[in-house]
Amino acid sequence: MSMSPNEIQSTPGIFLMRRRDWFHRVAMGIPEKPTAGDRRAVRDALLDLIDAAGGLEFSRGELLRVIGIAQEEYSSAMRALGQQSDKLVIDAWGGATVPAVYFAFFEAVTWTRTVIDRFQEPLKEVVQPHDPELWKTLQRIRSESGGQVFNDARTLAGVSLHWYSPPHAGCGAKIVNGKLVYPVVDNVDNEQDFRNNLNFSKGRHAETLVDEYWKAVCIFIDKILHEFYSQ
Repeated sequence: MSMSPNEIQSTPGIFLMRRRDWFHRVAMGIPEKPTAGDRRAVRDALLDLIDAAGGLEFSRGELLRVIGIAQEEYSSAMRALGQQSDKLVIDAWGGATVPAVYFAFFEAVTWTRTVIDRFQEPLKEVVQPHDPELWKTLQRIRSESGGQVFNDARTLAGVSLHWYSPPHAGCGAKIVNGKLVYPVVDNVDNEQDFRNNLNFSKGRHAETLVDEYWKAVCIFIDKILHEFYSQ
């Protein structure tokens, strides 16, 4: 059985290493900024932000675990066919686990969006009124850490809610050199018209896209926390 990277060998349970490190950094002290206002409320808002990032850490692990299960399902079917599999021309796969891969993918997308939502609402409310310049710095960190990535996650989450919510007809995995990959729609240019903007020409797929989201979120959280906890 495939394992999530959040699981520890020979030990039951799930361990979210990055969330633990971020949580301990914040929970053990009061933030240094802002100098006015309720800094305990700032700490609580940061913990909410960290929990959203932890949600992405967990769902990314689940995505990789389910991808592994689907891959083994496909590989087992090919082994069962033996030499006959060499004669088959198969470029897509719709195995039983494929829908679960897409569900896990969109869960990761939603958690990425939630990171930004919790930055824009709870954290903004307790920082901006007391230190507008600090809030400008935090906004710059958001943009530099992955502004386009975060915008993409927000749009994809909207797509999954309003139109493109797998599984549906034709929503399978592609086979590339014996490996299953899971196509994801291109960046949506016109957010007001999802239906006419769902294309697959850029070759994006679930695993690499979530890795991109996770990398951006890690950089973002690290830099945000450094503003409040310099030590």
